Amino acid sequence: MIPFDHYEARIDAVRALHPDMPYANVMLLRLVTHLARGIQEHLDQLLASHGLTSTAWSVLMSIYSAPEATDNPSRVSQAVCLSRPHMTRLTDELVAGGWVERVPSTTDRRSIEIRMTADGLGRVRALFPEVWALYEDLTPAGGPEAVSALADCLRGWTRLMEQQRKDGANAQIGSPE
Repeated sequence: MIPFDHYEARIDAVRALHPDMPYANVMLLRLVTHLARGIQEHLDQLLASHGLTSTAWSVLMSIYSAPEATDNPSRVSQAVCLSRPHMTRLTDELVAGGWVERVPSTTDRRSIEIRMTADGLGRVRALFPEVWALYEDLTPAGGPEAVSALADCLRGWTRLMEQQRKDGANAQIGSPE
């Protein structure tokens, strides 16, 4: 991953050309993007020896946390922001790896659900200590209070963005063509 100094210098160059740029906002959004990529890279590195990627881990966590460790593939793909073809390919890989299985839906016989296998459940549980240790290493110093305060701030920001997206969608629906 390119060090953040590179992006900071580029943002500064744009600021020199456009002094009216909302510098703090642009810098904050770039920092968040950089952090997300860095976290993904660290997680990919940790999970590679287990035949997983950070995306596969997100899918597994979505299924693991669902009732009876079973969920609808469409809901999982929405939760982890995957296209349907990518979700299908990833599910195929997880099935081949013994992490999950496809089962008939209990509520709609036309569809299938993805369920963690007993082996997959055990393997995920065995990975938790490693993943959680990584999460602790990657979060800022300052103790649990500092981490909670930052999480509260980011949660509020997330809710604001979700509301803006909802308001934007509602505005588009109500706009005349």
